[in-house]
Amino acid sequence: MILNIKELGIDIKIQSSINLLTNVINKKDSDVFEIWKAYSWLEYCILLIRLKHYNLLDKIQQNVLKPDKKKVKVENEVNLKKARELLTSLDYTDSEHLLNSLRESRDLLKIYLKTNK
Repeated sequence: MILNIKELGIDIKIQSSINLLTNVINKKDSDVFEIWKAYSWLEYCILLIRLKHYNLLDKIQQNVLKPDKKKVKVENEVNLKKARELLTSLDYTDSEHLLNSLRESRDLLKIYLKTNK
């Protein structure tokens, strides 16, 4: 399935996340609000891609919970940089790869936000 990212506005949301993470990384003063915003945009993009992939934008479906992955401890600054790198190197032509990259970036931000409470 070829995904039309302009149709869903995914490119704008991802660029917004990249900009927010770049600002936080360059400031060296982590603003949790900006990281939450970037995290939320990624969650939203993942949702849109999944709904579009399964033609569920107008349908309702039950959610199925998946078990948590094993967590690896990494420095928080490294997580922010990895998340940003993933977002800047996205392949928009492969929806499955795009979805996996967005999820991985989201998970890195989630780890950062949980450990910086």
